[in-house]
Amino acid sequence: MVTEVEARPLLSGAGGYWQVIDEVASTMVIQQQDRLSCGPACAEMLLRSQGITNVSQAVIGRLTGVPVNVPALAAVLNQVDESGLTIWIGGVF
Repeated sequence: MVTEVEARPLLSGAGGYWQVIDEVASTMVIQQQDRLSCGPACAEMLLRSQGITNVSQAVIGRLTGVPVNVPALAAVLNQVDESGLTIWIGGVF
């Protein structure tokens, strides 16, 4: 069954408690499913930017555990990104 959903611009999901600078509403923003899901939500947006739209933050969160650490997030991105076009690296600054 397919359900139509109206796309509307959303803000980042900081919850109104964090100071934001020049925040812009966008239909590309994935809202966090809960207050500890910033990593999985960002990962879903990264995957979507690469054309991968079939992996949700819920799946990413189950695979990484929540709260997520950056090396685990990169490992899961590599696992679910079957394109082979990107190598995700985390924990290096």
